[in-house]
Amino acid sequence: MNRIVYAARVALYLYSFFIFGLMCILFLPLVLPVAILPRVLREKRHVAVRKIVQLGFAFIRWHCRMTGFGTMKIIDHREDKKSPLLIANHISMFDIVLLFGFVPGIQTLVNSKFVRNPLLWPTITAAGYIPVNLQRPLDGARAFEALGSSLQRGEAVVLFPEGTRSVTGDLATLKKGPFRLAEDLGMTPDYVFFTSNQAFLNRAAFFPKGAEGVILEAHLFNSSDGSHIRSAKAWQSDFIKRYKDFQASDRALAWNRTKG
Repeated sequence: MNRIVYAARVALYLYSFFIFGLMCILFLPLVLPVAILPRVLREKRHVAVRKIVQLGFAFIRWHCRMTGFGTMKIIDHREDKKSPLLIANHISMFDIVLLFGFVPGIQTLVNSKFVRNPLLWPTITAAGYIPVNLQRPLDGARAFEALGSSLQRGEAVVLFPEGTRSVTGDLATLKKGPFRLAEDLGMTPDYVFFTSNQAFLNRAAFFPKGAEGVILEAHLFNSSDGSHIRSAKAWQSDFIKRYKDFQASDRALAWNRTKG
């Protein structure tokens, strides 16, 4: 019986991917005309395109819940003061679906390889997401300069300092760029900690291995009081400490909760 349930979960999983691909195709008539505009004209339409992206991801989250594939929740623990700069761990491709379906008008970096995908290129370009090849230092410098401009315009920015999805649920080696951005702008970031009941859509497991449905949660926290934190190194240390504290708490789900 468990094998039948698991096979049904895998079928739902593949169906969800089909729906995602179908939405990319359906979005093309909306975003392609914007993507081919000159940059000056395109920039005026970024807000509208990002709203379409937000609604699309919100639909995917709803669809996953209604089909029984999984549940995705945002739990905001922040107080009234909320930072537009969000720094997050990364455990699944659905981290993007969850967060972008919740935070309006969000800006981020996108791996340049996705810009070469004919289904994704129009949306990435029309929404003004910033492609980056971090193997090229000048490319990274240009990208973070653009992110700084976005933050100064009041846009929300989310960054994943691991640069890739975790294999174990623990933090991988962190890139310093997001923390250096906080230092350069004198900005106090907020943290997003993703947690799941099982590995899925990452290098540890593409398909969920358990017969039960996937649960993915994003917990948003204010960072430590920025009055005593100034350097990128200090922000990085604070992020690591706060994530380890989160892993050891009851808020973390089974897959990336501290064992023992």
